[in-house]
Amino acid sequence: SLASDQCAPGVPWCSEAVGEVEGRGIELEVAGQLTARWQLSAGYTYTRSKHIEATSDAAAGDRFATDQPRHLFKLFTTWQLPGGLSDWRIGGGLRVQNAIHQDTGTVRIRQGGYALADLMLAWQATSHLDLRLNIANLFDRYYYESIARPSDGNGFGVPRSWMLTARYRF
Repeated sequence: SLASDQCAPGVPWCSEAVGEVEGRGIELEVAGQLTARWQLSAGYTYTRSKHIEATSDAAAGDRFATDQPRHLFKLFTTWQLPGGLSDWRIGGGLRVQNAIHQDTGTVRIRQGGYALADLMLAWQATSHLDLRLNIANLFDRYYYESIARPSDGNGFGVPRSWMLTARYRF
């Protein structure tokens, strides 16, 4: 991006073409039922993007899209309780990503790598009614979900949140 003094009058932020960029990566996901009561899903994403040609801001080979994580891992599992409690399910999840940053020319904005934990409790009240409580970001981790500039464009991640869902099947 260009420095703000290179933008048109009254425009606080502007950008320029970045030339040719190459992106490569892999995404893996596995999901299944490990036992009659236990389900698991896991996923991993790796992305690498780089400048192929030099620009005014980057040399050939420099990383592109530094505000996007290179490594992202997700895991979620649920387990149905046995016996007389078989109407109940518990679950938990983990979301992990590496550090990201954004260079604005004079300032580097950085979000360190982080992990978020989630919990779920569900009750099959009747054959038609399912109630579920989800808790996202269990430990109330403070983080940026997206980063852009020192003054604006930075999106805070969702703080600890609770969601109660009732699902009725006719």
